[in-house]
Amino acid sequence: MSPVIGQSSLDSAKSHAPLLPLVLLIVLGLSWGLHFPIFKFAARSGLPYSGITAAIICGVALALLAIGITRRRLPAFRKPSNKWSKSR
Repeated sequence: MSPVIGQSSLDSAKSHAPLLPLVLLIVLGLSWGLHFPIFKFAARSGLPYSGITAAIICGVALALLAIGITRRRLPAFRKPSNKWSKSR
């Protein structure tokens, strides 16, 4: 039992669920939803499409690098195994 009378520890764990999934969902929705209006605004202001595309690619690369740094490991690129290939 938890310190609150009549409340199990499972109920208290559910009430203190981390907000990280919700925050990540909101960030994902904003990034998907704001991409096209920002691109349209930048194109109307006279910026070249190649510059806009390069800025977007750099932004995505920086976001992935930030995720890798916070996880304290970068993605491991492994040679694919031949698990599904037919042996002859």
